[in-house]
Amino acid sequence: MMKCPQSGGTEAVHNCIGYAVDRAPGPVLYVYPDEATAKENAQDRVIPMLMASPRLREYMTGMADDLSALRIKLAHMTIHMAWSGSASRLGNKPIRHLVLDELDKYQNQKKEASSEALAEKRVITWGRKARIWKISTPTVVNGAIHRAWQLAEARYRYHVICPACGTELLMEFENIRWQDDMKPVQIKSRSLAWYECQHCGAHWTDADRDEAVLRGCWREKAGGYGTHGAFGSSAPYFHWFSHSRVDFPFREAR
Repeated sequence: MMKCPQSGGTEAVHNCIGYAVDRAPGPVLYVYPDEATAKENAQDRVIPMLMASPRLREYMTGMADDLSALRIKLAHMTIHMAWSGSASRLGNKPIRHLVLDELDKYQNQKKEASSEALAEKRVITWGRKARIWKISTPTVVNGAIHRAWQLAEARYRYHVICPACGTELLMEFENIRWQDDMKPVQIKSRSLAWYECQHCGAHWTDADRDEAVLRGCWREKAGGYGTHGAFGSSAPYFHWFSHSRVDFPFREAR
């Protein structure tokens, strides 16, 4: 999943792991860029998710020692936490469900295979039952998440429906517009930017954009199907990003 920051990608994968705990149990490995992030996610996101669900809570053992920042031991499976650059955390256990979060921020050792490659070897023994999720905001061209996107057999982008003309289209940053004589701080504080439909030229407010997204759907763009699928999204699609704020750093730089 190649995405913008704070777009819900990690939460979506947590839900997939919650499903796996109940319906497709097997060892889970989360890999984060660093140790602190791994421990924080275990304590602040994964354990609270398990405790908040009556169904998933049934699998908890009730023993405090089974809920650590590095290992969450359930009655029928274990969730492990690891981080990039630590070969010992990545290379000593078979894994069915592998989550590689913020892949582009991984710190790889020069004398070792990449953290991504080391982690992927852990799923070999589970064969076709294994699942791998790769999630990241792209940081550089041809970074790890961009390579994963390019190698996917099926690549999905979200298409919206213009509220004015009904055309299905992809939203692009280039179509976020504003008056040239307005200062960036004014555009941001007064929400003066808009999105211009590529087909009919209609000006969308943030509310129009929300309606367009609600009516939209995912479309495959690579022309293929298979076991390796990828999803790409950007900031203009999300209702918590105003048009006047999405492009703000770019306008300030100009």
